[in-house]
Amino acid sequence: MRCQNEWGNFSVVPAKAGTQRLFVEDRGSVVSKSRWAPADCHPGAGRGGATKWLGIGIFTVLLAGCAALQPMQVTVNPPMVETTLAKQFSLSGRFSAKNGAEQVSGQFRYSQNDAERTLNLFSPLGTPLADIVANGNVATLTQANGATQSAASLSHLLRTVIDLPVTDVMLSAWLQGQPSVAFVQGTEHDATGLPSRFVESGWEVIISARMNGAAAAQNTPNAPKRMRWSLQALPDTEVRWVIDEWRTR
Repeated sequence: MRCQNEWGNFSVVPAKAGTQRLFVEDRGSVVSKSRWAPADCHPGAGRGGATKWLGIGIFTVLLAGCAALQPMQVTVNPPMVETTLAKQFSLSGRFSAKNGAEQVSGQFRYSQNDAERTLNLFSPLGTPLADIVANGNVATLTQANGATQSAASLSHLLRTVIDLPVTDVMLSAWLQGQPSVAFVQGTEHDATGLPSRFVESGWEVIISARMNGAAAAQNTPNAPKRMRWSLQALPDTEVRWVIDEWRTR
């Protein structure tokens, strides 16, 4: 079929049988397929013909797109490690706490066994500040000047020094880098499958480092080394812990 456009006179030559491509012959040579003949210059022109060639074009683009697809990357999360809360352990290190404009920092030592729980607080330079000992349902705080105070729990007395509204059970579990209950919100795990973050009773607990490498040689392996506890409703309320020694009895 003879047609005419900006290139002059040319012929529309169908491709070999069994194919759906169309070539334009100009002055005895075949030009590239980008120079398609207008719809009114080949058989099947009109609405039906245009729809046919449009469909072929879309199909070709889809095929090209499929060929360019890359394999989907699949991220495999490490299996969660089942852990059990220790009943007898001890740890010591440094802490810093703030509640709005109020801030306090120092050193601490915590230990617990089946009979009692003990928390010793020191100034940043190591000067004793207070000792809290809990036996059963009675806890006693003894200050450096000898003054004493009693309450039903260790955590209740701790609030006189650090405004940390948690229970004794939470304090014990969180110091171990674990929630105190089986199911909590926002749980995330590190590469070893241990908790790196969880939310319990409105507190966000983040374990940013654990006892690994050289630190694990003298401490309980994978025990928390650095933690941050923050109250979600009050972002300015937080406690940070840096643990230097962590041992399970």
